[in-house]
Amino acid sequence: MAAVKWIKLTINMFEDEKIRLIESMPDSDSILIIWIKLLTLAGKCNAGGYIFLTENIPYTDEMLATVFNKPLNTVRLALETFKRFGMINLDENNSIKITNWEKHQNVDGLDKIREQTRKRVAKHREKQKLLNNDVTSNVTVTQSNAIEEDIDKDIDKEKENKKKKIKYAEFVSMTEDEYNKLIEKHGEESTKKMIEILDNYKGSKGKKYKSDYRAILSWVVDKVVSKSKEASTSKKEYCGKCSNGYIFKPIGDEILRVRCECNKGD
Repeated sequence: MAAVKWIKLTINMFEDEKIRLIESMPDSDSILIIWIKLLTLAGKCNAGGYIFLTENIPYTDEMLATVFNKPLNTVRLALETFKRFGMINLDENNSIKITNWEKHQNVDGLDKIREQTRKRVAKHREKQKLLNNDVTSNVTVTQSNAIEEDIDKDIDKEKENKKKKIKYAEFVSMTEDEYNKLIEKHGEESTKKMIEILDNYKGSKGKKYKSDYRAILSWVVDKVVSKSKEASTSKKEYCGKCSNGYIFKPIGDEILRVRCECNKGD
C-alpha cells in the first residue's frame, strides 16, 4: 500500500492517562519515543494501523530495536506496556496493530491518498502509451500533491468541527470535544449534573458566558465535587434505631441503601 508523509498527533496527547502513567515509569522518554515511532511506522505502512516489514513479514522485537536504535530490553518493555494498556494488539501472525487507529487518524483521507495516487499513475501510464515516449513517472510528486490537498481539507474540517457548538441544555452549549473531555474526567452522570446546574443558573440569572465549558471548569465542577463529598461523608454506616429502618452502607465503590439490622425482625 502507498505510504503517507504525515499522521495526526493530538496536541493534548500528553494529557491522556495512559501517557501520564508511562511518564512515571523508568525509561519513560524512550518508551514514548518508541510509541511515536510506532505511529509513524503505521502511517508508513498505511494498512489500517498495522505495522509490518512486508505484509508477510511482521516486525520482531529485535528488528524494531534495530530500526528504532533502542536497546532490545527497552523495546520489549515498551511493547509489553502498550499491550497492557490496550494501545496495541497482535494478530495471529504477530503483526502489531495500533488500537483505535481509525479513531485517531483520518482514514478517509488516507484512503483518498491511495485512490488519487492510483488514478494519477494510471492516467500517466495511459498518456505514456499514447505518446510512446520515455517520460518517467514522477509518482512521488503526484502523491505529494494529493497529500497536501488532503492535509488542507483535513485541517479546515477539524477547525470547523472544533468551532461548532452543540446545545446540551436550553442555555448550555459547547463543542463535542469539550463535552467528551468533561465525561472523560468526571464521568457522564457528573457531567450531566454540571450542565444542569449551569443551565438553571443561566436561566434564572440571565447570565451569559463566552464559553460555557470554561464556566463549568471555573466553578460548577467544584460545586458538584464538593456536594458529592458531603453526600458521601454524611451517610451512616449504622443506624442506632433509625426512624425509617434503613441505613446507607458503603459496598464496593458505591453507597447503597439497605435495611438496617435492628428492624429486620419487624
